[in-house]
Amino acid sequence: MTPISDWRAYGANQYVDVSMAKCGFYSTPRIFSTERGASSHWTATGANSHYMTSANAFRVYVTSPFAWRYRFGYQISWCAFGQMKPKAAKRARRSRKLSTCCGQTNSSWNRYNADGHLWKDIDYRKCGFTTTPQVFTSLNGLSSHWVLRGVTATYNNNKDGFRTYIYGATPEFAKKYQYRLQWCAVGQTAKRFRKGVHVYGRAANRVTRRGRVCCGKIAKPNWQDYSSAGIVTQVNTSACKFSNKVKYFGSLNGNSGNWLTTGGEAIYSPSSSGFTTYIYAHGWALRSSHAQAYGFSYDWCGVDSA
Repeated sequence: MTPISDWRAYGANQYVDVSMAKCGFYSTPRIFSTERGASSHWTATGANSHYMTSANAFRVYVTSPFAWRYRFGYQISWCAFGQMKPKAAKRARRSRKLSTCCGQTNSSWNRYNADGHLWKDIDYRKCGFTTTPQVFTSLNGLSSHWVLRGVTATYNNNKDGFRTYIYGATPEFAKKYQYRLQWCAVGQTAKRFRKGVHVYGRAANRVTRRGRVCCGKIAKPNWQDYSSAGIVTQVNTSACKFSNKVKYFGSLNGNSGNWLTTGGEAIYSPSSSGFTTYIYAHGWALRSSHAQAYGFSYDWCGVDSA
């Protein structure tokens, strides 16, 4: 997790460079990130968009309608999956203090105010974390969640759970289109929880301790124009041989513009063999030609309980 002091100004907005040097990756891993803070970051974009990615580091730019947002002390919480150098892998095996625990909410959300918007508390006490873990998230649904803000914003993070706020929908809309937040948390746990990937059902009942993670990267996605300010691509995960219980997570990488988008963390039409992702640009007309020119690539991971 990034220190608060590491943020730098970018006009009225901010950026932060995140070091992964201690992880010991061979090559650029699959990276997923969320933003922690006290207030207002649910209206921001950019927390799960990555720049200048390498085996050792990446950069995140964040923008919000609230130019004064930096005073709330935001931090980037991140997880990366990739092949490690032998010494780093040996250290990780020796440590065995970390556990991965995943779950999914139901589609019932609380109303934030008269205009709508959503909030929900996620309880992962049964995961057995002894300290606050790192969390990454995605939103599963039938329609329109690619334009929502806040999917990767987390609040009140602690060892027992966190709160999420989603900007741009009502509880009725979320119920109709079956918006379910998928989450994975990685952190220190009690000894009895340290074996395998733990996957829980929506009622927080254990499904399996033998969950598995399979990840990939689309270096040059076949982006297609969609609507007046968006693009779409299909993600093929068939090589992982998932079941239909798989939970998908995605993030967008690029050289320009992707911090002003949402949708990389929005999952559509998930199946054992893949899913669809739509990318929406806030304030500009994103076309497939931009995605190609700006080097948009897409990281994904699936967590399966079968």
